[in-house]
Amino acid sequence: MRAVIPVLVSLAWLGACGGSSHGQPEQANRDSIQADSAALASKAFDSTVFDTITWKKEGADTARGSVVYRVSCVRCHGEDGAGVKNAVFRGDTLNVPSFLGPDWALADSPMVLRKLIFVGDSTGMPHFGIIGLHYRDVDAVARYIMKDLRAGDTKKK
Repeated sequence: MRAVIPVLVSLAWLGACGGSSHGQPEQANRDSIQADSAALASKAFDSTVFDTITWKKEGADTARGSVVYRVSCVRCHGEDGAGVKNAVFRGDTLNVPSFLGPDWALADSPMVLRKLIFVGDSTGMPHFGIIGLHYRDVDAVARYIMKDLRAGDTKKK
């Protein structure tokens, strides 16, 4: 299955490069590709993989997660996880949600967070699982968000 994913991503990329084929406006094409990519990533997601991930020493998970976060997440979610308001991404203006605060929808759902990181969505969250982020990195960044970013926010209060 992992061997098929790069081919599917390449096809999605080629579709994105095609502009507005068949008379569709460019935004409609992008939305369609985003939705298609989310569906592909959702089919590829396997939650049981996370049961097999182990970390050799205490803190190795969040240390790796902080690196992944800085490379993959900080642009939209900010250094502290508070989210970037009015972020412009591929021509769209997004209000990226904060990981902080007691009302964050995924605060008690680490597996849902892992799936969102892997699958992305059609509204701007990248499909990291099909563009190269390995399950181990998805796990690490989810742990970093839950353990360090959110804990850091509660320590500030």
